[in-house]
Amino acid sequence: MKNRPDQRIAILGAGPGGLAAAEALREKGYRHIVVYERAGRVGGQVLTGSYTTPDGRSIVYDLGSVQPTSSRKLDALFARYGLHFGRGILQDQPKAIYAYSYIHASEFANFLKYYFGAPLIKLPAIAADVAKLSWYLWRYRRLARPGFHGFRHWDETTVNVREWVDARGFRFIGERLLAMLVSALTLNNKTREKEVPVYLLFKALYATLVFPMRYIDGTYRPVREGMQELWKRVAANFEVVLNADITGIRRTAESVEIVTPAGSRHFDALILSCGFDKIAARIDATEEERVLFTGVGYRPGYRGAFIASGGPVDGVHWYPDSFTSGDAPPHMAFAVPEAQVAQGHTLYSCMFAACPTGAGAVATLQASAERMFREQYGARITEWLRMQYWPDFGATFDPALVRGGVFDRIDALQGKSRTYHTGQLLSLTGNALGVEFSYDLVERFF
Repeated sequence: MKNRPDQRIAILGAGPGGLAAAEALREKGYRHIVVYERAGRVGGQVLTGSYTTPDGRSIVYDLGSVQPTSSRKLDALFARYGLHFGRGILQDQPKAIYAYSYIHASEFANFLKYYFGAPLIKLPAIAADVAKLSWYLWRYRRLARPGFHGFRHWDETTVNVREWVDARGFRFIGERLLAMLVSALTLNNKTREKEVPVYLLFKALYATLVFPMRYIDGTYRPVREGMQELWKRVAANFEVVLNADITGIRRTAESVEIVTPAGSRHFDALILSCGFDKIAARIDATEEERVLFTGVGYRPGYRGAFIASGGPVDGVHWYPDSFTSGDAPPHMAFAVPEAQVAQGHTLYSCMFAACPTGAGAVATLQASAERMFREQYGARITEWLRMQYWPDFGATFDPALVRGGVFDRIDALQGKSRTYHTGQLLSLTGNALGVEFSYDLVERFF
């Protein structure tokens, strides 16, 4: 497929991974690209909502993945399509994350008050931990590049974060910064820290180091127009089939056939950004493909938006409890003040760190958020605007498969049966790394 811009390419999935692959192909001169999307909109797990205030202003807020950080490719897309950083109340605040334990009523890390998140008296412990961490950043440096193939330390990094930290004697970072990076950067709604393998953590750490002033010191940089707007503008360059009902995918040595109720179309290559397990029943899967993609696990999550009176407007208020305690209560993971809707009333977006099941799940989450705002700030949530459920917000492989070299085996599949793989599972959840992975895929194989 290398350097053949006359080739016809089908892409499954119009999220950041699929559309970034399409854009990367377009930049290399490919023009015959069709993107299939099962949903009725583009963006995948990126979703922007809007609210009209009583005086007619429009406020946007994000209800999906919100990681506009640490990707030069993603930054270039923002510039190319005329999007901007900065939004609402926090637009001009450089350090806007305050981490607080709701369970213990104590400060966890305060980037509003301290540059390093903690008082100067803690600096010796922080410095010692940073020196130790630097060694592991060098040791695991392969994770800084797109994808996980070629990494050689799976035996060390498929353990959970707490086990890894405790074995290495971190004095400060182990309890604070590592947990913050796990939750704030991956945003994949793990219910507790111990479920996150160390290799995912280091991938996130490397992401922050590309642009050190984003997230690592508490900086909050939303997209003014909303994250989904970028992918709407990118998608306008391509033929995108929404509500795609793909009934079959047949691959031969000569072509890939996509079958829908409207008929079939033939392509020279197929890029899967939707997750192989999602279309396994409709594709002529090989035995190797079936084996490799049976160990995928998904964790659900909720994002929400509400209006409150008397709430905080000084920064992002983040609660690490479900990542640092033994329990996973249905608490908010963070609350972001987006804009003032009326005197004393502010619109917030939020994410929940645990996902209860059953018919009363939404009511349970909302009641928990209302109690937190009332008890911590003396504030009152007056209206819930929206609750968005994500059944597969975070995707990971079983650690045993990772230790067995699943990422190298998937990399060996790239190009076989005229099929290529990208998306959140291979890149780590988040816009930034998904974009980097897709661009790297196109550079390597097209």
